[in-house]
Amino acid sequence: MLIVGAVLVLVLLLSLRGIARFYTDFLWYDSLDQSGVWRGVLVAKGVLAVLFIALFFLLAWAKLLGGGRLAPLGGGGETRRGARPPLPPRARGARLPQPPEPYGRVMISSQWPLGSDQ
Repeated sequence: MLIVGAVLVLVLLLSLRGIARFYTDFLWYDSLDQSGVWRGVLVAKGVLAVLFIALFFLLAWAKLLGGGRLAPLGGGGETRRGARPPLPPRARGARLPQPPEPYGRVMISSQWPLGSDQ
């Protein structure tokens, strides 16, 4: 509960500038008897935000649906047509490629004997 309160206080402190500007704009439009304009700007911003969020969601949904990445409906492990099969076990834990041989020797050259006499 203490962490939630601390996060809320932090969000409030970080939002103070935006809240102050919002309230100042309201007071300015109200002093000019143009509060309807302020409401119109606020509604326009809200409608645009909702439209762009919906558009992004629909595009992301269509991309996921087209790519066959949505979870199967049955939940029994069967895959939808067009979905990629699961990776084989050895490919999941694939090792990184080793550096080329000359670079490996340069990095640990102090451990290698310098001549053939040793």
